[in-house]
Amino acid sequence: MSALTPAATPAEAAKAAAEIPGLQPSHAETAAPGPTSQPAAVSATAAGSANTTAGATDVSAQAASTPATEASPDMGAPSAALPVAGGAATTDAADTSSMIKVVATAPHPAEGGDGAFPVNSPAVDNEEDDGQAAEGTEDHGQPISKNQLKKRAKLQRRLEIKAMKKAQEKQKKAEVQARKKAEGAARLAAMTPDELAAHTAARRAHLEERRLAEQQKHARLKQALESGQRVVIDLDFEGCMTETEVHSMAHQLQHCYAANNQAAVPCHLYLTGVTGQIKQAIQRQLAGFENWQVTASDKPYMDLFGSEQQRTHLVYLTADSEQELGELAPEDILIIGGLVDRNRHKNICFNRAKNQGIRTAQLPIGKLLQVTGSVVLTVNQVVEILLEYNTQRDWKAAFLKVVPQRKRAAADDAASDQPATKQPRTDAEEVPPAEHSQPAGQEQHA
Repeated sequence: MSALTPAATPAEAAKAAAEIPGLQPSHAETAAPGPTSQPAAVSATAAGSANTTAGATDVSAQAASTPATEASPDMGAPSAALPVAGGAATTDAADTSSMIKVVATAPHPAEGGDGAFPVNSPAVDNEEDDGQAAEGTEDHGQPISKNQLKKRAKLQRRLEIKAMKKAQEKQKKAEVQARKKAEGAARLAAMTPDELAAHTAARRAHLEERRLAEQQKHARLKQALESGQRVVIDLDFEGCMTETEVHSMAHQLQHCYAANNQAAVPCHLYLTGVTGQIKQAIQRQLAGFENWQVTASDKPYMDLFGSEQQRTHLVYLTADSEQELGELAPEDILIIGGLVDRNRHKNICFNRAKNQGIRTAQLPIGKLLQVTGSVVLTVNQVVEILLEYNTQRDWKAAFLKVVPQRKRAAADDAASDQPATKQPRTDAEEVPPAEHSQPAGQEQHA
């Protein structure tokens, strides 16, 4: 970084140039500006700028070995007087270039030179900033407290541990796959020709069975999109959920779609109000969402079902309703509030439906099922109950299939023909347990 010293007189400029060892007399004469020029002394005090300039120009052997001994009285750094643009017309390009080379190759003080950094040198400022950042006293001009430093260190450790565990799981998975592959190759190698032919035929039959099952699944989903029971997940709750709750809601949507795919009688899933945070979470977490066989829209459900006839069939499921859901009609449009709120927002779905003039109802879980306490259902559990009801047309059988066993009384467990299956959970933080996750539109309290 170059600094300009105050203007020097012609005599001072000539004297400064003449005292540089190895400089030709013609250079001293050239250094003196004409009577109409504006002289200035250029000081190469910043080591980075000096080295860069020296590298950009072809420094001669004489200039590279010539130290600048004259120090500027103001800056305390080696300097030489140079003419400013618009100076004496007698200055030739070769002499000016030579003078620039001499000044630019002034030795760095750290390399043994006599010069000293000015007080406001960038190198000195950077060293001071590094020291302050190391001590945690300054961050972009703002002070950093000890608690903030501890939180940053703790977060860094958590990220490192998470990355390490992810790498270990990946390595373990690769080892398991390699072991299974080796075991399969060993079994095939030990088979006789007849056994190998039978194994190949069984393998082909299994693949054909999977292919047919996949075709049937797609056919059922296509039929559901045309005439299936319409189930709407209302996601228009921007600002009502924290980032963790939005993450959990997106994961529950994934469970809803998986359950609908595997159902014997799938429904027509609608995702409405897909905007803002939930839209970003879906795009970030749900790979292949654009290929889902659902109807997703950023519009609210009142816009999708705008006709008066359609709105008469809208039913918002909420535990705050006094009406119980009975036999479902094919034209009914069931709405589930896609909200994970930890029971903060009371009556939010009920009030929304009331203001919009649509019907509300709650699942008849309290009448048909004996429970040990309050039953709080997640969005995907409500969807699974509706899917089971579509298949069996029996509310109690649907409840026994989906409601967790720990929530049911012993009498209901004994009356159940088949053991209840626990709700699959992938991660406690991503899919909260039923006791803590309370989607407002699906709360069913016994």
